Amino acid sequence: MAFRRGAETRLVRGGRAGSHFATNDAYATAEEAQAKLALPNLPDLVAELEVPRGAFGPARTVEEAFGFPGGGTERIATGPVPARVVSHRYYGEGQ
Repeated sequence: MAFRRGAETRLVRGGRAGSHFATNDAYATAEEAQAKLALPNLPDLVAELEVPRGAFGPARTVEEAFGFPGGGTERIATGPVPARVVSHRYYGEGQ
């Protein structure tokens, strides 16, 4: 599981290569996150991470993709990004 690997390595996405996307927005449901972030798949969980200042680029508006409208905000980082998991929850918990 990628989330566990990230928590163990203390790197965003377990230190996987490539670009990493994050948002400062909070979404109540997985469906809302998928629509606003134009994600190809329904997300399983939401995690709050603490990362070094400047690790991610500036916020930008998500464009339409994968049949979803976008309109949320995203930030992008590339390469290993140190992170501390502050909290996490699976969508659907406590609803």
